Amino acid sequence: MTPARRSEKARSEKARSEKARSEKARSENRRRRPAAKTMARWALAGAVVLGCHRDRSLGPPDSFTVYAPVEGAARSPAGLVVVSSVAPDDPRAAPLYQQLMAGFSGEVLRTDYLAKQLVRDANVGGKRFPDVDRAEAAQPTAFIVGGPVADKAGRGLALKGTFGGANEHADIAWIALPAYPDQDRALPQTLAGLIGYEAAARVAAGAPGPPPRPLLEGYAGALEVIAREWRMGEGPAGTLPANAGTSAQRALFAAVRENRYVLGADGRRARRPTSSRIRGWRPPCSIGWPSRRRSGARSPRPRSTRPS
Repeated sequence: MTPARRSEKARSEKARSEKARSEKARSENRRRRPAAKTMARWALAGAVVLGCHRDRSLGPPDSFTVYAPVEGAARSPAGLVVVSSVAPDDPRAAPLYQQLMAGFSGEVLRTDYLAKQLVRDANVGGKRFPDVDRAEAAQPTAFIVGGPVADKAGRGLALKGTFGGANEHADIAWIALPAYPDQDRALPQTLAGLIGYEAAARVAAGAPGPPPRPLLEGYAGALEVIAREWRMGEGPAGTLPANAGTSAQRALFAAVRENRYVLGADGRRARRPTSSRIRGWRPPCSIGWPSRRRSGARSPRPRSTRPS
């Protein structure tokens, strides 16, 4: 065989070998393609399942969140106000972060954290707070700034969804504040009263019947007075100005300072004790209270109606 013939034969064998390898690679790709599609489908299904069973909590219970109503948004299908988160540096939220991170308002907020821990973890003789109250206590303390609401507090909100929907959270309590809280010159007093009332209402909600409003408002009023006297600096500049706040807030402070809730109209004799106003009500630490509630029932939580 001539050298030219041998060279041509070698090229032909090389071409056949390359063609065989190419056919084998295409065959392998055809076999792998269905497996890849199957894996992709399983991954998509897993993402859907995880999305449907995601954590419903809006954050740790020992934290707070600030929301604002979405402008022009209708209510959710369940009738809840649709809100979106407000960043800490937003002018609507910055005053809240400042007050709640330092000062007496922050102390009252931590009291609310402890109240939620009590509701979640309390176990007296095998009896616990109802599930609906424990679910609420597992959520962060929420504030809504600028909400079109008449009450100072409420329950249930809906977060604006990524694709235009609304994620409803009916088990979260919220506290309503003006759109720009820094316009309230007595903001520490306002926050102390609202948060304190909410903390007391969380614990009292586990009682067999609705607690008398004087107990809740008396506790909140006491916190308001402390907040008004709390010093954040040296001298008069460290306290709230005498003319700060609404007339009701100023009147409350003056009445406590002048002992009007203790003395009678003549300013000397003590008032009649108010035990008759709370007779017959048992605190929620009583052993028998959970058994007197129907499963899933919820005692109505009195809301504060004091003007702010």
